[in-house]
Amino acid sequence: MRWMKLIFALFILATAKLSAQTFVIPDPNFRTCLSKTFPTVLNANNELIISQARTTTGILECTDYNITNVSGFEYFDNITEVLFNVNLIGQVKTLPPNSVITRLVFDDNQLTVLPDLSKLTSLRTFAVRRNKFTSMPDISASKRINRLYLKDNAIKSLPNLSIFKELLKFDVSSNLLTTLPNLDSLPLLEDLVVSNNQLETLPSMTRQTALIELDASENRLSKLPAFATNNVLTILDIENNLFTELPNFAVFSKLKKAFLDNNNLTFSDLIPLTKIAGYDTLFPLNSQKPVRVGKELALVEKETAYLTTGVDLGVSGMVRTWFLNGKQIQKSSSDSLRVLSDSAALSGYYCVFTNAAFPNLTIRTDSFRVHISKPCDFSNSFVVTVSDQLCEKGGSIKVNTYTPLPSSFSYRLIASDGQEFANTNGTFENLSSKKYTLYGQSSSCKKIINPDILVAEEKCETDYFTPDGDGQNDTYSFTDTGMVSITDKFGNKIKTLSIPEKWDGSGKNGKVAPGLYFANLNNGEKLLKITVVY
Repeated sequence: MRWMKLIFALFILATAKLSAQTFVIPDPNFRTCLSKTFPTVLNANNELIISQARTTTGILECTDYNITNVSGFEYFDNITEVLFNVNLIGQVKTLPPNSVITRLVFDDNQLTVLPDLSKLTSLRTFAVRRNKFTSMPDISASKRINRLYLKDNAIKSLPNLSIFKELLKFDVSSNLLTTLPNLDSLPLLEDLVVSNNQLETLPSMTRQTALIELDASENRLSKLPAFATNNVLTILDIENNLFTELPNFAVFSKLKKAFLDNNNLTFSDLIPLTKIAGYDTLFPLNSQKPVRVGKELALVEKETAYLTTGVDLGVSGMVRTWFLNGKQIQKSSSDSLRVLSDSAALSGYYCVFTNAAFPNLTIRTDSFRVHISKPCDFSNSFVVTVSDQLCEKGGSIKVNTYTPLPSSFSYRLIASDGQEFANTNGTFENLSSKKYTLYGQSSSCKKIINPDILVAEEKCETDYFTPDGDGQNDTYSFTDTGMVSITDKFGNKIKTLSIPEKWDGSGKNGKVAPGLYFANLNNGEKLLKITVVY
C-alpha cells in the first residue's frame, strides 16, 4: 500500500504545481486593470494565475489605462466581452483559443494588424475605430457579426461583405475609400456611415429595405443611387459633397431629416423643397459652397464698371448683399453693383444671397478682383489703319505713333466676341470679327486708344461640307473649269486641283482640321469661302 500512497502524493503534488502555473504580465498598466477587474486572477506577486484566467467569465474592460502590451490576455478562454479602447496598443500577438467572445473593442489604439481571428465564431460586435489599419481585418469567420465599426483608419478598399448577412450597423467613415462593395446581400442593414471618404458613387440600395440612417457626407458624390420603393430611410446626410441638383426626395416617404449643406446648390435648386410639407424642419439648411462667379476686372482710375453674378435671376424674393473685404456696401434685390474705381486699393468684392423661403441659409459668391491703374499720360497721337476682310484672307489693324512710349508698353485688342490679342508692335492680322476695342497699356496704367474699330467684310460666296465619311456631303464639288488653289485662313496653301473636280477635305498631310478655308479659282477669277465641319 506504501507505493499507492506515494503515487497519490506525487499526483497531488503535480496537480498543485500545475494549478499554480503563472505568467508574468509584462505591462504594469495591464496588471493594474486586471487587479481592479478580476483581482482573483493575480497572486500575491501580481503574477497571472493561468488556471484562474481560463475559468474567468464576464467582461474584461481595460479602458484608458495607457496599455501598450496585452500579453497574458490569451489565457482568458471564457470571457465574452473585451474592451481595450483608449490605450497605446500597437500589437496583439495572440487571442484566446476557442474564444466565446461576442464583443471585441480596440478603439483608439495604434493597431495596424490583428492576429488570427478565425476562432471568433461567436463575435457580434467588432470595433477598431481610430487605429492605423490600411485594410479591413479578416473577420470572415465571424459570419454572425451585426455591428462593424472601422471608423478613422486608412483603409483604401473593402472586401466582399456578402457573408455578413446579419449586419445591422456598419461604420467605415474617415478612411480612404473610393468605392464600396455591393450591398445587396445585407438586407438587414439599418445604419450605414461612409462619411469622409473619397466616394464618387454609392452602390445600389434597392435591397436595403431596413435602412434607417445613411451618412454619406464629406465625399465627392453628385447623385444618389437607386433605393427600394418601400425603403424606411429616416435620416439622410449628404453634406459636403458635389451635388448640383436635388435628389428625388419623393422616394423617401419616411424621411425626417435630410442634411444638404455645403454642396453646389443655389436657391433656384432648392426652391422645389418648399413644396414638401414641413420642409423648413425636414431640411435644416444653413450654407452652401461659394458660387464660382468671381472675375478679375482691370479698370483705369475714375472709370465706372458693373459687377453682376448671374445667379438665381429668376427666383423671387432674392436679397443680394454686396461686400467689399467684409464690409457691407449694398443690399437690394439687384444683381448689379456699380463700381467707381476712385481708389487704387479696391479688390475683394463678393455677394451674399438670402431668400425668405430659407431664412437660415446664406450663399455667397467667390471674390471679384478689381485692379485699378492710374490714367496713362503717354501719347494720344496714335494712327490706326484698318484693312478690310477679303474673301481669301482676314482683315488687319495696324497702329502707329510718332512719340516715345514707355519701355513696358504693349497693345491689347479685344474683339466683340471676346477674343483677345496682344503684342508690342501694334500689328494685328488675320482678323475675322467685325468690331474691336484697342487698348494701350504699360506696367502701371491702361487706356483706350480706340473703343470702336470696324473691320468691314468683303461679300463673297460661302459654303460648307462635312468630309467625315458618313456618305453625306463628304466632298465639295468645283463645277468651273481651270485651276483652284485652296488655302487656310493664314494664307498657307493646302491643295491645288484641276477643275471640274471634287475636294475631299484632304491636304498635304491628310484630312485638314475643321475651320475656314479659301478657294481661289483661276487666279482671282472667283473667290470662295468654304467651311470644313466634322
